[in-house]
Amino acid sequence: MSEENLKEKIIIDNFIKNSIPIDENNTDKQCQNLEKFVEKYNDKIDYKYLLDKEKNQLTKNEVTDFTIRNFQSNIFEENSSIISTTIKSNMYKTEKKYNKLFIFLITVNASLSYLFIGFNIGVTDTLQDNFKALYNWTDAEEKYYLSLINSLLSLGALCGALFLSPILLKKGRRFSIFVGNFIGLFGCALLNILLEELMIIGRFFIGVTIGLLTTCVGIYVKEYVPYEIIGMCGSIYELNFSIGIFFSYFLGLNLPTNEEIKINPNNNWWRFMLTAPAVFLVFSNLIFFFHFKKETPFFLYINKKDYTNSEKALKEIYYQNSDIIKILKDYNNLSENREADIKFMDLFTKKYKKRFLVGLMLLFTQQACGIDGFLMYSNSLFKQSVKDDKTASLLTNCSGLFLIFSGITTLLIIEKLGRKLILIIGQIIMIFLLLLLAYFYFIEKFEFVIYLLIGYIYVNGVSLSPVSFIYAADVLPEVGMGICMALNNICSFIITEFFMYAMSSCLGTYGLMLIFAFFILLNLFSTIFFLKETKDLSSDEIDKMYTPTKIEPFLNN
Repeated sequence: MSEENLKEKIIIDNFIKNSIPIDENNTDKQCQNLEKFVEKYNDKIDYKYLLDKEKNQLTKNEVTDFTIRNFQSNIFEENSSIISTTIKSNMYKTEKKYNKLFIFLITVNASLSYLFIGFNIGVTDTLQDNFKALYNWTDAEEKYYLSLINSLLSLGALCGALFLSPILLKKGRRFSIFVGNFIGLFGCALLNILLEELMIIGRFFIGVTIGLLTTCVGIYVKEYVPYEIIGMCGSIYELNFSIGIFFSYFLGLNLPTNEEIKINPNNNWWRFMLTAPAVFLVFSNLIFFFHFKKETPFFLYINKKDYTNSEKALKEIYYQNSDIIKILKDYNNLSENREADIKFMDLFTKKYKKRFLVGLMLLFTQQACGIDGFLMYSNSLFKQSVKDDKTASLLTNCSGLFLIFSGITTLLIIEKLGRKLILIIGQIIMIFLLLLLAYFYFIEKFEFVIYLLIGYIYVNGVSLSPVSFIYAADVLPEVGMGICMALNNICSFIITEFFMYAMSSCLGTYGLMLIFAFFILLNLFSTIFFLKETKDLSSDEIDKMYTPTKIEPFLNN
């Protein structure tokens, strides 16, 4: 570095460190220092914005942001990594004062749908013996119908994510969740009629609801909550998913045995279990109808060009005008740089290609790790080890409890460790556990399998399953999210349809474990080399990170 450039670097460092006092009463001195800096670099800075800002709303982040983005001297091009380190070490986070209760309530309400989703993922595993007695299935018919019922859930989810969500999302995020909840209620009503054909149709409609909601809820939450806590809020709906699964297992403890059903076929506890999750959807829609009546501020600004209502929606979240102005500016930058209607082929352009492929790989592996098979057939897997129905049922409930613990763990660590680190550590542990499972299944030492299965479900629930959806919602546009969810559901369909057959085939359970480990290993490489951290980044910053400009390449380091 030349002596002249070194002096300029020192001036910049000193400005960043000292010229923007925190004291609100010292704004005169603050602006005097700013004017001196502008006078020296008046041909290099977009200073009009800085000087026109209201004095009491000028923040250090905004000054450094605009200074760095518009400063184009050689010092930045030649020594970008040094300056980037200096700037990042000296910048502090501006505390955004937002309505935490409002954000929590709107996230919890949207994520009530995930209680419904989780419950329906786990309920067939709990009810499989009762279905066999109620419908008088043979062993072969039981395997066929259970595989069909579970795979149709995935097929319906595929249709919901690929065909229905792109149409409804254009009408609104809140509207999409509202409609999805009604479709789920219709599916629950069909399940209560003791006819195999209606059971199959009902499961398909519930699948449509799952595909629609898993696409829309993540987008809704991402667009409503401050970007600093998107990961934490995303963990809430993944936690609700785990609670829903546990509820389905727990309620199954009160199910009659096959012998009791034959003695008293009028026991309707199975009907209660199939209807219970509908309560979550009813509550969610009532709250949407009477309280949370607005669409997301992002959707209002970007999609509807309704700037007035977008600002009103932001005022329900943020207390200070300076925060609202910054968010609206981010929206404006996105609006200027984003195509009016992103099509499928746009996902393969330079702007979206890398993040789209990363999202595809993540959501493919989220299912290719076999998690739906483990959750939907956990009772059968535990029966292999303990040979006792009651013990297997208790172990299934135990795995549901560990799922809840995993959701709480993610909630606590995601904003501290970030998405990428959690994914890397989680996938390494999952591969190790799958290799151990394959070994113990091969030598038939089933006493160790129980602990490994519960451990695998827990680690997946901390890392790959929740973080994949959170990250995809962070980086993908609507059409990209819909396609990735469609691939996710195709994979789920294959897993749930053939999981039981594969276990009893020449491939064996140990062969399945090795296949799952292979897919996770592929995604681990993708995560390490191609996935970029999105923690604490706004949508505008994520866009710029994946499509850097010549002026500011160092901001992405």
